Amino acid sequence: MLLKFVNLVFFLLLVLLGGSIVSAQADASTRDGRPNPYQEDLPLPVKETLAKQRIKKEEKEYQELVGRAEQANMLAEELNKSFEGNSEISSLDAKKIERLAKIIKRIHKDLGGTDRKDSTEGDPIFNLKEAFSNLQTNASKLHSELKKSTRYSVSVEAIERANSLLQIVEFIKFGGN
Repeated sequence: MLLKFVNLVFFLLLVLLGGSIVSAQADASTRDGRPNPYQEDLPLPVKETLAKQRIKKEEKEYQELVGRAEQANMLAEELNKSFEGNSEISSLDAKKIERLAKIIKRIHKDLGGTDRKDSTEGDPIFNLKEAFSNLQTNASKLHSELKKSTRYSVSVEAIERANSLLQIVEFIKFGGN
């Protein structure tokens, strides 16, 4: 009787151990651990073409990101010049500020920035003239930072610049109060 019990326990342990070994061989590239049947069945030229398309898409997204930073820089320069000339925000400037805010939010999102509720970097701003000057300076630095980065890198400095720009835009939107 004891021998049958030992054999049964040994058999159950063997089954459990075998199951864990088999599950350790699962493919980690999919959610359920099973290999993607479509990816493995593809011939090599098709796989190479898919890889080239993915690379082109990533390059295009990076160029769009740099283009957005350039747009933000140009808008910030225009807003700074306009405020220096008029010392007030016109309705056209308000539209440019909204557009700039959208562009910066998109850049921030594309860079992988998270919610910035607890963000307090940068010096405090006390007037609109200083805000527009800082807006132009930070937009220029963001653009240059993104130009010197690659599509493979994540620039913490660029994310911090985007955070600062968003804070400045919010300050300007609310009239410096």
